[in-house]
Amino acid sequence: MFDSHRGRFATYGVISHLPGEIIDTFWIIIDQNLQGLFSLAKVINFNLVNNKGLLSIVYSQENSPISVTFDLNTPFRSNYPELILAYDDGNSQTILLPTEAQT
Repeated sequence: MFDSHRGRFATYGVISHLPGEIIDTFWIIIDQNLQGLFSLAKVINFNLVNNKGLLSIVYSQENSPISVTFDLNTPFRSNYPELILAYDDGNSQTILLPTEAQT
C-alpha cells in the first residue's frame, strides 16, 4: 500500500480547505516516516490538532493501537478539518475528507 510510484491525488474538498504545502506533507509523512515502519492499511487517518498555535498531524489507522504525532512549524487554522483520510485502492492514492469517502 501507498507506493510513491503510483498516481496521487487530493479531492476538491481537501484542496479547498488546506494549503498545498500541508497536502504535500501528508505524502512526505507516508513516504519518509510511515512506509517500511508500519503495515499500512488501505485507509489511514490523519487528525489535525492545534498544538499551542501550531499544527500537529496525528497518524492512526483502524484496529491499531499505534498513533504517531508529527509536529509542524506551521500555524494552526481553526478552519482546518479535524480529520483527513488517505486511501489507496491499489492503483492510485487519494487524500480526502471523511464526507467524501464512499462507504
